[in-house]
Amino acid sequence: MSQLDLRDTLDQYEQAATQLLASSDKAVIGRAARVLAVYVGYYQLRHGPIPPAELPTDGEPLRSEEQLAERMEASRILAAALTVASAAAIDAD
Repeated sequence: MSQLDLRDTLDQYEQAATQLLASSDKAVIGRAARVLAVYVGYYQLRHGPIPPAELPTDGEPLRSEEQLAERMEASRILAAALTVASAAAIDAD
């Protein structure tokens, strides 16, 4: 994938995540946070903590394809976690 394609895909994932966050209540966001915590815990137990200096902040320009791919994956996982949490909330009702 070219950097332009990665940026387009990143924009789509970030828009999806933003829309899901905007339409989610606190309970859904809480469930999504717990799902994400499981992902982070799983990773850190196997590979150690991620050094904060390696993580770009949310407005920092992304300079490499690797940073774009990492941000894209993060946005995709956030959207997936919110979707799972929303489905769980619907099932609970």
